Amino acid sequence: MVEETREIQFAGTKNEYGFLSNFYLAPFLYKDRWWASTEHAYQAAKTDVPEQIREIQSATTPGKAKRLGQKVTLREDWESVKDTAMFDVCLAKFLQNPEIAEKLLATGDATLVEHTPWKDYYWGDGGDGTGQNKLGVILMGIRTLLVERIKATYDEKEST
Repeated sequence: MVEETREIQFAGTKNEYGFLSNFYLAPFLYKDRWWASTEHAYQAAKTDVPEQIREIQSATTPGKAKRLGQKVTLREDWESVKDTAMFDVCLAKFLQNPEIAEKLLATGDATLVEHTPWKDYYWGDGGDGTGQNKLGVILMGIRTLLVERIKATYDEKEST
């Protein structure tokens, strides 16, 4: 019998898996600043210009933060660090918000897919399943990291 892999698609914040979205409001501390969402922190990470960072940080919605991030002066190394930046802000979000970390863990071994009908072929599935789904891959990596941390804590308690 072949075991079927469960897939969870997420898009936006208005459904059961909306907490996976970068637009989900879950405040966290990252690089000595408070961020309302991972979208805010990720967009601000694109630039080294302090005024632009502050403007994105104070954006009233993740959508506004995204629009501001599309106009920033990109840091020279952005293409080589953007995946790490996304991982770091997502990790901070889940480590500092235990209620959504539990929800992430509850997805089990499901494949997480950011469904992007707006044609994001890098972070999402492109809307047609052909995208790279980098955000989904990052979230699955964070889920694995959380499981490993929990197991290590349990093993440590068992050995004492």
